[in-house]
Amino acid sequence: RGNNSVPRQLVVLADVQQAALEEVLTEFSDLEVSDQERQGLLSAWHQMKSFEDFPPALERLKEKYKVYVLTVLSFSMVADSSKVSGITWDGIISCEFLSAYKQRPEAYLEGCAVMGLKPEEVAMVAVHPSDLNSASKTGMKMCYAEPQLQEPDVPGLSMPPEYDNYFAWGKGFKELADKLCGINA
Repeated sequence: RGNNSVPRQLVVLADVQQAALEEVLTEFSDLEVSDQERQGLLSAWHQMKSFEDFPPALERLKEKYKVYVLTVLSFSMVADSSKVSGITWDGIISCEFLSAYKQRPEAYLEGCAVMGLKPEEVAMVAVHPSDLNSASKTGMKMCYAEPQLQEPDVPGLSMPPEYDNYFAWGKGFKELADKLCGINA
């Protein structure tokens, strides 16, 4: 899509996950996994719960802002896991419908375009500094919610927070939402 002469083939995340599961099960061929267990592993993504402090923080933010999610997850995964967590968004933007996935600049730019906004009119809220850093390169403001649970370092993705460069940050979503709702944007 980014280049009108070369349409991007839709990447269905469920197909990618199924292929990855098959690869793992081939590598660990001594494991006996039934078809029902395979389906259970694949459907677990649809049952993911949000960070505990996120749903009330989201409701607080929605009192003042429109809140969309820009995600690498499939639309159906986000819709299902949001329902499980009691979350309602103003909109869901899945990268599976864009010309690129996060953390490529096109994903953030197209996400802004879907919302009808310029990047400088958008604040990206995330727990991953690398996601914020990529979004900021397009002109978006960075808002960091420091996660209460530490994730393992992932080579090429993990990076330390850059507190001085953030528009706002908080220890968790509640503190960040409190700060953002007190800031006159």
